[in-house]
Amino acid sequence: MLGGDVLYGDLLALDVEQLKVNITHVGVAALRREQVVRWYRWNQGGQLIYLGPNGLAGWSQSPADSWRDEGGHLCSQNQPGYIQANLGLPPQAAIEFELTWKSNPQFVFALGVGENDAELSYKHAHRFEIWDSELVVRCESHREADVDTVEAISDAKGRASYIAYLDQIQGRMLVYSVDRGKLAEIQVMPTQPQAKPGIRLMHKRGDVRLERLRITGWDGTDPQGSSTTDARVHMVDGRIISGVVSGFSEADDQLTIQTADGPLTVAANEVLGIYGAAAANSESAPFRVVYQDGTRLTGTLRSIGPENIALEHRAIVESLQLPQTGLQSLVVLERAAPTDAAAPASRRTGRLELKDSVLYGVLVDSHERDDASCLNWLPAGSAEPSPLRTGQAGRIVYRDPPPPPKPVTTTTTNRANAFGGIFIRRAVPSTPSTNLTTRPSKDQNLHLFLRTGDAITYESATIKEEGVLIKTELSDATFVPH
Repeated sequence: MLGGDVLYGDLLALDVEQLKVNITHVGVAALRREQVVRWYRWNQGGQLIYLGPNGLAGWSQSPADSWRDEGGHLCSQNQPGYIQANLGLPPQAAIEFELTWKSNPQFVFALGVGENDAELSYKHAHRFEIWDSELVVRCESHREADVDTVEAISDAKGRASYIAYLDQIQGRMLVYSVDRGKLAEIQVMPTQPQAKPGIRLMHKRGDVRLERLRITGWDGTDPQGSSTTDARVHMVDGRIISGVVSGFSEADDQLTIQTADGPLTVAANEVLGIYGAAAANSESAPFRVVYQDGTRLTGTLRSIGPENIALEHRAIVESLQLPQTGLQSLVVLERAAPTDAAAPASRRTGRLELKDSVLYGVLVDSHERDDASCLNWLPAGSAEPSPLRTGQAGRIVYRDPPPPPKPVTTTTTNRANAFGGIFIRRAVPSTPSTNLTTRPSKDQNLHLFLRTGDAITYESATIKEEGVLIKTELSDATFVPH
């Protein structure tokens, strides 16, 4: 579909303006022909191999705790590190993925990484990388290398959705956007052709989140077929028939094609794919519904009920009532400017982490109730806040701690007096020194231990009669009373 949507179903009838299809999750609906880019039988090398991610299960990471699970998505932490999984990539595969970031992306997404030779195969894998604010694809062997630009990448918040068609035996990869066609192509013939089953996502700087990953088989043919922009039909025997499909007989399982020489009837099981005439993509839609089987619908959200989601889709004549069963994700592609005054800009945005949920937002004024706590949370993009249940375990994070320093052997030297259970301690290198100063060097860690058992890492401190003045990256507060 235009815009990158994907639907599955049974063709019932068609004419020059509409397709009548019994669509999975939708039911019988009429599709506008001008919105349909390609339709084909779902048995041409398209077996589903992997659909996720579904949290950290099945993924290994290095170093430990460099990635976290947020609602099933894989999110990088502050420190550099990679996450990798053996997902059973076949020799020819279509890998559909969606990456997002908040700022300054710097990552490598490698396809075709081995288990026993992970580092060597990672070096020679087909890789997406950031080069000087451009997303590129590259591959290299011992003898040659190839690189191509996918598109420019902003340092600001962004989202990227691509489909990579990878042939590991021929060393060829095609990169398509879900709504803008072919973007890049590279080919490097491997020294020893072999299919590697794994995928690795390396985080170097900034942040990156893997929100969607879908792997299916691929038959090796160019997804867009011929370079012509005219309507055409691709046959199983390799023929390409120029013309518009104008009719379908469900009883005979035959298609009628209007060609320059007149109408032509062909058996539907002899058709590999049907392409509409090239059309400009229409305006973008603000909301996307994604199902676990790969169905993707983009449109305007009308409402969300207990069981269904009401959506208007530009390609479907009727308004849709989509079931919540089988949903994988709901994605907001265009966010309207906030109009709610309940969350003034002066409030600090935090991350509420509960057992099964992660919500960004702010705390707003509230009072304790019999059935809820006094913590009233307004999620980002929400019109109304909601109080937390009494007894609910969780935390609110306003600033992630810096990555841990490289491990060094240390000895502990108490450097200050104690006031009412507050202790200041400096960790210094174990190498003896005859000139210890009160000013810490860059590799020294200062800790403020509180009566509650908490410890605060800080840069400098001044002990006064009323308390301790500290400077720390972890909090805006600077004074701790005795």
